Amino acid sequence: MNTYIALLRGINVSGQKKILMAEFRILLEKNGFLNVQTYIQSGNVVFNSPATDVHELASQMEQVISIQYGFEVPTLVLSPQEIRLAVEQNPFKENPSMDETQTYFTFLKEQPSKEGIQAFEATSYPEETFILKDKVVYYSCAIGFGKAKFTNRMMEKKLGTRSTTRNNKTIQKLISMTQS
Repeated sequence: MNTYIALLRGINVSGQKKILMAEFRILLEKNGFLNVQTYIQSGNVVFNSPATDVHELASQMEQVISIQYGFEVPTLVLSPQEIRLAVEQNPFKENPSMDETQTYFTFLKEQPSKEGIQAFEATSYPEETFILKDKVVYYSCAIGFGKAKFTNRMMEKKLGTRSTTRNNKTIQKLISMTQS
């Protein structure tokens, strides 16, 4: 049995794409996802499955959401090892001036194109630092993600792939949920 973490993009934000997590857990289990746990209302799901194809699992979850709720929700499914590796490779963790509460991880659905990477790297905003490594954007924002100029939508446009962002506290909690 494999453990996975699903990150849903853009649910329960300002009353849009509302999905109650208690109901969602039941819905996922009825559709073959096992031992489903959720964390807060922003679409963080830990589950088990005998399947090994994360893209197929994400597609299945997106289809369940579309059928049940009538809207599309981009979903990334990652292994706990991928999440832990992202934390280990965080370039900000060695910098004592970086505040962990201002550190975010943006996970990309696909590897961005060379042109997308160039457009991304040409972007800069005061008080916002972002570094792309593989399929993760490490992001530090002194003013908080909610006030950031470089939004998730802008990252998607520049990099040409779907993405979703989580703060350090959420990432740490998801890792701990996979260990229990």
